[in-house]
Amino acid sequence: MEAAEMEPSRILHYLPENYQAAGARQDGPLLALLAAMDAMHEQVEALLQDIDTIVSPHAAPNDALVLLMASWLGLDRYLDGTADSPGKGTPSFRAGTRQLRLLVAETARLGRARGTRGSLTRQLELATGLTGFEINDDDGRPFHLDVRAPAAARPLAKLVERIIEGERPAHATWSIEFAEAPNALDPAPDPAPEPVPTPAPEASEP
Repeated sequence: MEAAEMEPSRILHYLPENYQAAGARQDGPLLALLAAMDAMHEQVEALLQDIDTIVSPHAAPNDALVLLMASWLGLDRYLDGTADSPGKGTPSFRAGTRQLRLLVAETARLGRARGTRGSLTRQLELATGLTGFEINDDDGRPFHLDVRAPAAARPLAKLVERIIEGERPAHATWSIEFAEAPNALDPAPDPAPEPVPTPAPEASEP
C-alpha cells in the first residue's frame, strides 16, 4: 500500500534553498517535521482570524477576557476581589459582567470628557444599569458635587461611591444621597375629588 503524498509545507518557502530542496523529497524527514509544525500553528492561526471578537467587549467569548480588558482601561479599581477586597483574589464586577461589557465599550469615549457632569452620569448609568442619577454643583458650596442616586442603586452603593471618587474632578468634593424606596405598606393617597360641574348660564330672553 502506497503512502499518501504529503503536501508541501507553507513554511518551506521561507527556508533557505538547501532546505527547500530537502523538503521536496517525500521520503525525507524535513517534510514530516514541517507538517507537524503546520499542525501546531493551525489552532493559533484560527484564533488570530477571530482576534477582533476576542478584543471586543461585546463579543468576547468569556468573562475573563472582559475583566482583562477592564484592567487595560484602568477600570480594575472598580472591580471587587475575593471577599470584597479590591485587587485580591479572583476579580468580579459588583453589577455583573453584562454591565462591565457596556462600560468597557464606552470608556475610551467617556474618557475624553472625564470630570464633566455628563461623563460621570453616563458612567454611573452604564456601571449599574440604572437611570435616575442627578449631579448638581450649584448648591452654594464651591467645587462640590451633590449626587442623588435612585433607590435601586443602594445595593451597589460601594461601586457607585468608587466611581464618583475615581471620576470626579480632582479639585471637587462630593456627597451622595440615595432616594427613598417606596414603601408598599404605605396607604394609597385618597383619590382626588371629582370636579363639581358648573351649570351653564341661562340664556337671556330677547
